[in-house]
Amino acid sequence: MMLSSHSASIRTAEQVTTELADALNGRVEPTAQARLDGFRAGRVEGFEHGLAQGRRHAEDTFRSAMAALNSALSAVEAQRGADEARLESLAIELAVELAEAIVGGDLSLITSGDAVIARAFRLRRAGESVRIRLSAEDAEILRETSHPDVEIVSDPTLRPGQAFADIGDGVTDLSIDAAIARVRGELA
Repeated sequence: MMLSSHSASIRTAEQVTTELADALNGRVEPTAQARLDGFRAGRVEGFEHGLAQGRRHAEDTFRSAMAALNSALSAVEAQRGADEARLESLAIELAVELAEAIVGGDLSLITSGDAVIARAFRLRRAGESVRIRLSAEDAEILRETSHPDVEIVSDPTLRPGQAFADIGDGVTDLSIDAAIARVRGELA
């Protein structure tokens, strides 16, 4: 049974092949021509349908890829913003710590002139006298915040920002330049 249906399909294929060959040679019956025209129209329609479907799929895939790319870009930009904010905060924190290490304490002391006195007091032993030598301009400012246990002296050989403390029998450079040099030495 299988064999007879197989040979019938072979005969049908042979007939189709003959009809197509006749059509190509111009010897086509009207029904065969109609079938051939239908075949061609179906082929063209199928091709156009497949092409349109492929384009829609490619456009959908492209839109999906672009949406994923934009989402990833937004995530990277958000992370970069968070990283920049964290780094800025860390830089400010480190700058304050460095400045405090340079002046030897709380930065709020700098504006009042107490930073120089505080640095000198940290270096003295109990009962030792403290004399701070500064430029004339700095001495004038520091005298306004004078401490009773400190003698403020104007030294014409010093530039603004330079300060020396005579504590007991020793002399200590209290200037910002010296503090920066000490910090650089510790960091090296």
